[in-house]
Amino acid sequence: MLRYRRILMLSLGLTLCASVFADPVLLTDVPRTSWDRPSMPICMLHTALAGMGCPMSYEDLMVASGSAFRIVWRPGFFSYPASRVCQQDTIVSGGAAAGAPVERRQFATVEQAYDAIADSLDQGRPVVAWDEGRVEWQVICGYDKAKRTLFRRDLDTGAAPDEKGPDCLKNAPANCGAQGAYEAWFLMYDPTRPAPKLNWPLIIATALRMAQWPDEERLYGTFVCGDCAYYCWATDLRSSTIYTQNPAAGDVTWGLASTLEKSRRHIGNVLQAHTGVHPALAQAALLYQDEALLFGKVQEALGGGRRLPVNDAGKIANQNVKDGKVREACADLIEQALAKDKAARAQLRLALKDLAPDLLPVEDAPAAPQQ
Repeated sequence: MLRYRRILMLSLGLTLCASVFADPVLLTDVPRTSWDRPSMPICMLHTALAGMGCPMSYEDLMVASGSAFRIVWRPGFFSYPASRVCQQDTIVSGGAAAGAPVERRQFATVEQAYDAIADSLDQGRPVVAWDEGRVEWQVICGYDKAKRTLFRRDLDTGAAPDEKGPDCLKNAPANCGAQGAYEAWFLMYDPTRPAPKLNWPLIIATALRMAQWPDEERLYGTFVCGDCAYYCWATDLRSSTIYTQNPAAGDVTWGLASTLEKSRRHIGNVLQAHTGVHPALAQAALLYQDEALLFGKVQEALGGGRRLPVNDAGKIANQNVKDGKVREACADLIEQALAKDKAARAQLRLALKDLAPDLLPVEDAPAAPQQ
């Protein structure tokens, strides 16, 4: 049964009065988060679910949500959202895979959002929300109505949650066209029910669909996905002017390569743990692990032949990307990664043909998009 405690906080010099002071609420089972996870939305989803007793691992959530299979690129422009944009709301898809339906709600005022979040916390359910601060995502795990503050965890909070004002809630910028100024993801999870098993036909079908995303369906009108993203990324790196037109080209490339290295390794690990589902998963696991190694080599190329700590990577990569030989090496490695990804998907297609042939998409479309 989920444990949570109410903490009574008294102001110095004031007389205790139950009619004046409300008891702050804090869900104490919500764990701390970690910087070593490439998908912040899934990191926060995992944190929130763990606080409600869900045993599903971060790696399983990455794969089941589809987030581990994503690759996105904005042709001709090195953009940080390339590391985060996805074809589907991975919090919603990941929650569904964990047996925790997610309701994404928008609010016209911060007061409405605050009251809805407090109601969810009263039921023992943490809330995932966009973070106005540097780290972008947060898990709301408590509130103090008397002070009109929220307790939250993000990647920087460490051992104890932060106390913030409600203005830390915002509408996620990637949610283009949203009507509300504030939004949050509300989770429903019943820890007494058995955790669902991974839906492998759906996972494989999602992986194939995301890789073959049509060029004419660019996300927000600019981002290409799947095979097209590999192609455009490599093409842009071969440009002789990227470092003058895009000063952060090295940092963006290093960051996306780091994200994809971890994501593809997660796929390999999860597939390897479920080879009993179909023999083809074992071969696919090895190919995804090979792809992860190639993305590691992209980071090494940008680091002058060595792996850089995160705090140093951006500045050094932005300098090294000016070297045409470095850019060519990175482009070659990205194209090799695409070949590994296609080979892995061929194995997944074999598995899906046996498991659920009705979910098979059409064969892969050409990688090159319309310019």
